[in-house]
Amino acid sequence: VSDTFLDSAWYFLRYLATDLDDVAFPSQAFTTKDKQVDLQSRSKYLPIHIYIGGAEHAVLHLLYARFATMVLHDLGYLDFEEPFTKFFAHGLLIKEGSKMSKSKGNVIVPDEYIEKYGADTLRSYLMFLGPFNQGGDFYDSGIEGMYRFLRRIWVLLNNRTIIGDETQEITRARHKTIYGVTKDIEDFGYNTALSKIMELYNIINKNKGEFESITIAKETVETILKLLSPFAPHMTEELWERLGLKDKNSHSSIHLSTWPTHDEAYLVEDSVSIAIQVNGKRRGELTIASNESGNKESIQSQAEELVKKYLLGEVKKVIYVPGKIINFVVTS
Repeated sequence: VSDTFLDSAWYFLRYLATDLDDVAFPSQAFTTKDKQVDLQSRSKYLPIHIYIGGAEHAVLHLLYARFATMVLHDLGYLDFEEPFTKFFAHGLLIKEGSKMSKSKGNVIVPDEYIEKYGADTLRSYLMFLGPFNQGGDFYDSGIEGMYRFLRRIWVLLNNRTIIGDETQEITRARHKTIYGVTKDIEDFGYNTALSKIMELYNIINKNKGEFESITIAKETVETILKLLSPFAPHMTEELWERLGLKDKNSHSSIHLSTWPTHDEAYLVEDSVSIAIQVNGKRRGELTIASNESGNKESIQSQAEELVKKYLLGEVKKVIYVPGKIINFVVTS
């Protein structure tokens, strides 16, 4: 087993030279028959930016990969000692409360779900059912819910959408969703990223029947598809083609298009809600314009009017957390 065991400790180096039969991996220490090969450009992918795997890899495979990389470095074949700059351990997937095992007969067979719901639904559900670093509990009812959501997106963009002017609420929601989903994906928060896409759909579909047409901007159509594409690559590619969409570089595939960007101006709320407390107990709420959140005197005056029936003693102190809470400390 020595050969396969050792190969598993350096296989990642070979990925960047699979088209070359005279070098094992990109290295300036090697010479190739093909003088056009730019090993320098290939080497930019090394060391690996991030390794994602089970926690048990941290003390087995990754340890031996470090040994192999250090040896190759000492021999002059690599210019780095550590093969992976970052490690991220994903969580454990269980089935309806139990760890999967053949003896229990509760092992998830992907082919069955792909045949029934499609690969996009299974992929999206696996990303949605729990935090990526914690895993989650797989329920058939859950995957059915994801299937219904993707069907709603399909119907919305394939049959119901009219390209035109949209409400300010939808435009604001689009930019907030771009910001939130982008950050979530960078932080491996795939479940919350999908939740934000669902929230955007709900805002677009608010007060509409299941088959009523909806007028939204072309940018919003593109945004929904691009944000959803990492989770449902096949469906989003199909819709992208059906709608005849192209990005600014005329890419006809959604997977070659540029990622959407948000406008900071739309992330600022027009209004904020301030909780009103009396001796630490919530007694009301005050909604004000965002640009007025720094005016403590005005906010205190309005808050006092709203909760005056609770201000039965002497107000000793007023604690104000700008834009969040105002608390009246009262003595009887």
